[in-house]
Amino acid sequence: MRQLRFYVPFQLVDGECFTLPEDVFKHAIKVLRLSVDAEFVLFCGDNREYRVRLASIQKKSAEVKVLGSQKVNRESSLKIHLIQGVSKGDRMDFVCQKATELGVHSITPVFTDRANVSLSGDRLEKKLSHWKGITTSSCEQCGRNSLPFVNPPEQLPSALKRFSELEIAKFVLSPTASCKLLETWKPCRELAVLIGPEGGLSEKELQAAAVAGFQSTLLGPRILRTETAAITFISLFQGLWGDLT
Repeated sequence: MRQLRFYVPFQLVDGECFTLPEDVFKHAIKVLRLSVDAEFVLFCGDNREYRVRLASIQKKSAEVKVLGSQKVNRESSLKIHLIQGVSKGDRMDFVCQKATELGVHSITPVFTDRANVSLSGDRLEKKLSHWKGITTSSCEQCGRNSLPFVNPPEQLPSALKRFSELEIAKFVLSPTASCKLLETWKPCRELAVLIGPEGGLSEKELQAAAVAGFQSTLLGPRILRTETAAITFISLFQGLWGDLT
């Protein structure tokens, strides 16, 4: 039976008693109908797992006690920074979920010339919160005890400027690139990849990426959907230098 795991956004301490956050209470008590003395795991992003027991249940809250903890590191030794063009529909949700499962270190949503999505103000904040919620749920499911960083969405030029200052391997996927991925790769421990939205990156954006140190490459002879390209790239590099063996 799969172990029940829930994320809490605060530091946990062995032996302490505390009230479960509202969202965890609803899932554990209202949906899963756990009863007093049930045991499960909490994690708070510090790469540890905390075993807890339900001490009491009230109508709208529940108390748990931390029985003990242990460090459980399921993070990849390869740091992958995904710079993903914001796409419409549930494509971005899919990328956030699967990239988290595959061990990506950070996700930076970017607005590009051909993006079909317009977000600002409250809608932007809600969308960012939504993406962070997806990565959190994915960590609960896949066993990660550290959350990937989901950066606030930004315009592509500002993201390129920031990553240009990092001395890491950098790639941009393009169906017009002259080199295939495995013809250009070199072993590394940290890298960034830029992937356009469903309409792809414009020629101007590809040139700007090149100036910022991103090497243009393609994944085979077929044009992949944006979400397929992201998952394929991460899987390939985790297999080469990460923890997919």
